[in-house]
Amino acid sequence: MRYTLENIREEFKKDNPIIYRYNFNATKWNTFELMRDISFLLDDGVEIEIKKGFTWDLSSVPNFLWWLLKPFGQYDAAYLLHDKIYKLKGLNIYSRKQCDQLMRDFALALVDTKKLSLRRLDVWTRYYAVRLFGWIVWNKK
Repeated sequence: MRYTLENIREEFKKDNPIIYRYNFNATKWNTFELMRDISFLLDDGVEIEIKKGFTWDLSSVPNFLWWLLKPFGQYDAAYLLHDKIYKLKGLNIYSRKQCDQLMRDFALALVDTKKLSLRRLDVWTRYYAVRLFGWIVWNKK
């Protein structure tokens, strides 16, 4: 199954396909390991395959903010896609801003309403946070 903006919400309703496990390492940021292959088909026809074993930090929320913004949940697929593309420096296709917009668009596709809601506010908060601070990860070698 390839996930797209059009089908991701329905597929996640059936069964959240993002299966991962927590990797504890006291010297590093929290990381999670993908336990099966996942594939995304973007609107421009680019396919992003993410293989079992890929590690990422979910939505990059510092531990002290987990009480307010949980790093896991309904939008895991959007954050997985975002982190994969960031690690690949946008595949030399996408700018950092475009990668952030992809994350936002996939997260909004997973929201169950188009009306103003806490879930939509959560997505927009994370989007602006990654716009402000994402350069730190993007510029790493």
